[in-house]
Amino acid sequence: MGRHHTMHRLLLALVTGVVLLGGSAARGQDETTTVKKLVRDLENRDWDVAHGAAEKLSEYPRFKAQIVPALVDALKIREWNRCSGDMRDAIARTLQALKAREAVPALLELAASGKTIDHECVE
Repeated sequence: MGRHHTMHRLLLALVTGVVLLGGSAARGQDETTTVKKLVRDLENRDWDVAHGAAEKLSEYPRFKAQIVPALVDALKIREWNRCSGDMRDAIARTLQALKAREAVPALLELAASGKTIDHECVE
């Protein structure tokens, strides 16, 4: 009975480990899909969609390598249907939250460009 009980516990531990690892892999895939969607949303000219994406991207620091270039591109070339200053501010804050030192040149370029980061919409 002792050996059977030990085997049962070992089998239960293995199944639990597989389920937990499987859940972790699924969560990683879900996060990858979410980040890809948010990066796509960042390209949207609609301020509400793009602004929401810019703010949410800061929640995924492990995807920094994919997020930072998209944020920098948006900062450099995008204009939105309204509130572009708020959008650039949100992007700068997300870059700061991600500790994206590689974005400093783009931020300095923004400062020199004269484009506003003043709040036009968000208080």
